[in-house]
Amino acid sequence: DYSSFSSELATTTMAAPKLTLLILVAAAVVCTGNSQSQVQLCDYEFVVSTFNENWAGTDSDLTFTVFSSEVVGGVALKTIQSAAGSRFDVGSKTKFTIQGGPCVKPCGLRLEVHKTWWLEIGSDWKCRSVDLLVKRNGAVQWHVYLIFNQWVTDGSPVEYKPAQCPIL
Repeated sequence: DYSSFSSELATTTMAAPKLTLLILVAAAVVCTGNSQSQVQLCDYEFVVSTFNENWAGTDSDLTFTVFSSEVVGGVALKTIQSAAGSRFDVGSKTKFTIQGGPCVKPCGLRLEVHKTWWLEIGSDWKCRSVDLLVKRNGAVQWHVYLIFNQWVTDGSPVEYKPAQCPIL
């Protein structure tokens, strides 16, 4: 029964407590053909680079959806920002870990920005790159490095997903 993954709080290794990470698994059903199989849990380590140019940073909520042929809909990892400030500042490299997500081999990534209620302007974000390590029991299982070099705006997600990386 994978329903327990529908909404879990995850912890972060970031020093700043202002960033709360929430893991949401979109229709998390592992496609093994055997509904009795045990789901392996992994840690998702991100290093996200923001462009070093005017207005490139954001205080908005962000969602990173990791695509895999092993999970229906992918694994959505959402960051929730506080009103006190952003971890995705201009020119920054934001490093964080989300623990206890379903262990899947990534084959693509979607970036989404969600305008924050208190933010009148500047919800857009210019992502340079995302470096993702998926670890099980401390050992790296998969490593993905993607260069986006583009703006992500509210309501217009940006994704890298090759044809061989279907959303089931």
